[in-house]
Amino acid sequence: MVTKMTIVENEKSLKVQAGWYTAAAMKDELGYDAKLDGACEKMIKKIVDYCGLNPTKLVRPWKYDTSLNQYWVETHWSGEITKKNIDRTTNERTEEADGTLPVVETTFDDQPPGPAAEEGGLAGAEDPRTMLDRGLAEVLSKVLRHRDLADQLAGELQSHAAALERHYDNMSMIKATASLRMLHTEIDMSIETASVLAVQAVSIENKVTPVLTELQKALKDKEKPGNEGQSQYVMCTTLSTDTDVTLFTNVLLHWKTAIEPGSKTVMSTSDDKSSVHWRYHKYISAELLSLPDIAETWDGILQKRDLLKITLPDVKSVGKTPGKIFAHAEAMVEIVLQSVGCAVFKVGFTHDPVRRVEGYCDEGYHRFKEFGLALDVPISYVNVGDSNCDLPMIRPSDLFQHLADLGKLDLLFGQQPASVLPEFWSRFQEVEPNNTVHAAFAAGTMHPDRTIPMVIHGDEGRGRKRLPVMVVNTHGLIGAGCKAFHEFHKDAPRMQEQAMPVNIKGHSMETRFLSFVLSKKSYGTDCSYLMRMFEALVEDLCKLSTTGIQIKSKSGVETWHCAFIGSVGDLQFFAKVASLTRSYTHVSKRSGQQAKNGLCHLCLAGKPGWDYEDFSDNPAWLRSVGIEPPWESPPDLIFRLFHDPGNAGGFLKPDLWHCLHLGCGKVFLASALVEWLPFLPGLLPSKPWILAYLQRHGQKLYCRHVSELSVGFDSYQKCPQGAWQKASDTTLLLEIFEDFCEKHASMASEDAILGWTYTAVANLNACIRLLYKSGLWMTQHQALDASSTGMNFLKCTWFI
Repeated sequence: MVTKMTIVENEKSLKVQAGWYTAAAMKDELGYDAKLDGACEKMIKKIVDYCGLNPTKLVRPWKYDTSLNQYWVETHWSGEITKKNIDRTTNERTEEADGTLPVVETTFDDQPPGPAAEEGGLAGAEDPRTMLDRGLAEVLSKVLRHRDLADQLAGELQSHAAALERHYDNMSMIKATASLRMLHTEIDMSIETASVLAVQAVSIENKVTPVLTELQKALKDKEKPGNEGQSQYVMCTTLSTDTDVTLFTNVLLHWKTAIEPGSKTVMSTSDDKSSVHWRYHKYISAELLSLPDIAETWDGILQKRDLLKITLPDVKSVGKTPGKIFAHAEAMVEIVLQSVGCAVFKVGFTHDPVRRVEGYCDEGYHRFKEFGLALDVPISYVNVGDSNCDLPMIRPSDLFQHLADLGKLDLLFGQQPASVLPEFWSRFQEVEPNNTVHAAFAAGTMHPDRTIPMVIHGDEGRGRKRLPVMVVNTHGLIGAGCKAFHEFHKDAPRMQEQAMPVNIKGHSMETRFLSFVLSKKSYGTDCSYLMRMFEALVEDLCKLSTTGIQIKSKSGVETWHCAFIGSVGDLQFFAKVASLTRSYTHVSKRSGQQAKNGLCHLCLAGKPGWDYEDFSDNPAWLRSVGIEPPWESPPDLIFRLFHDPGNAGGFLKPDLWHCLHLGCGKVFLASALVEWLPFLPGLLPSKPWILAYLQRHGQKLYCRHVSELSVGFDSYQKCPQGAWQKASDTTLLLEIFEDFCEKHASMASEDAILGWTYTAVANLNACIRLLYKSGLWMTQHQALDASSTGMNFLKCTWFI
């Protein structure tokens, strides 16, 4: 059988002619002159603007005159299409097998075939490339299947872990129940023993009392005249048993010893011991006898003839939780105190570790305090409306006053000289001239040279089981700088002094002053408890701006103030504490959906007529800043502190680092890595350039490695969001990605999307490095460079 196949192959090639040209050379050499009514001049401007988006690749200074720039201009494109028709003829014939297998050549070199191949054994062999493609497809399918199995196994492990935790809780409850039952049994035994002893003591007392009465009467009769010869002892008919007779005999002997001087005391032997003595009761073991003060306790019980009533709550009727047991115990104590009784309660083992570690924490605190390493700052409790408990808070006024007493108030402005304070307020007046803090300075209630600029910082992190945890602190705007700031200004101390260092360097206990921490379960209904905590905090911050802090000096007592001129945090924090009607949560979730309420508290972006995706140099939403408040009712957090009445929303200042490292920067980086995947061999964990960069710079990723799981790339139907939790990982991964793009610049220039990712990460890292190098106040040149590189990053993400 003869089979004829025709294979059609099309080849396309593109040739691009390009070169470096200045603006003048474009007119002279390329013919872009002004003869066409300025149209070519507009074309030259477009070329210059386009090259400015990627200055590292498309712009360079002219080596003959560095004041001029050369631009990479592509002048001519030409293509070629080649069509090939390849005819193949295959002869197939059927023969009987001779019992030998053909020798298949498995190498790809040009070695001659074996003897069997020469006889036609390879005539029907498959193309090695086809075999390789089929093998790779099978391997990939197995890898995907194993990945699904691994995900299933991870889910089963999590369910097993949850089941083990439930078993642990059950075992803890069983152990607590067993301990209570054992204690209940021991107390029943003690009650029985005490009851027997008390009953027998009462019985003996009833029998001995008449005898002692008759004996006393007989002694009195003996002392009367004429009764000297009568007997000293009187037999009593109330003694019926031998034990009673023995006991009565001992009593008489003791009385005889007391009334007859010189008589000997009768010593009892072991045979004379009473069978009802508590030490020899069947329930009194050696372990009980070894307990401290057991003898004195039981002797006191028998001497006073009182019976302790020992009770325990019925676990089944009261409940098994520690809270219900303690509630029952409190009720029983009230009942016992009213009846002038005595009750003893004991609660067994509980698996809640909080009460066990409280003692350890107190022990550590006292140890630190003993060596002078603990601040003597009181912890206040705020009444949030819960009758069961008040929530703790470290009031800033108490903490800052204690720092002033220790002579450490300069920690609030980075231990810088006090001369930076009036300079800061003079510059701040240029930035926010309508802020109410300037009216306080003009009225004389505060002095700029003794007023510390501070902000409130809030962050809603995630705790166990990803539940929200609100952390609120305060910190100053002026600090000790950072490493990049000091390296940049090491040869310019005057410039460093003018820039003022930011508050980054140093231990967090010296730069961030904690106020309170609340878990999700402490927020209350509709966050009512959280809002009352903020009301108490704002009230205390107002006290710092009015009453101030008293500092004792040689000249007398000086009053310093803290002016809180803003709040820094993530957007979730702002939406919660200010009850914003415009926030990022209103962004459209699907194509075609509009955010009617707006998604920015500073402007009207996202509302009808105000496009929030406008990244041009003069966007429309810029004109709407401050014209409409982002809330229905004014929040106390803003209007009781210093703010700009014309733009009250500006008090809420977004945290650039938080929004970048855990927001748009993380999403961009994850998407960019996925865009590079089709152009790179292997999988994400096998990228050697990540490991090489980390080893070369001595850095470490908290997420340990970069994989599909950490990037958040589950499938092509989902947009990768980035699953790492540490903000520092975003900073490090952006530097690694820029280094990778520089090494693969030729590959990035061949694809538009890859080129935009390279341009975006280069501009973003340049902007962040400049912000770290600059101080609290930037020069015009620094501000222009930072804003232009930042806008270039936003434009690149918009184009992508």
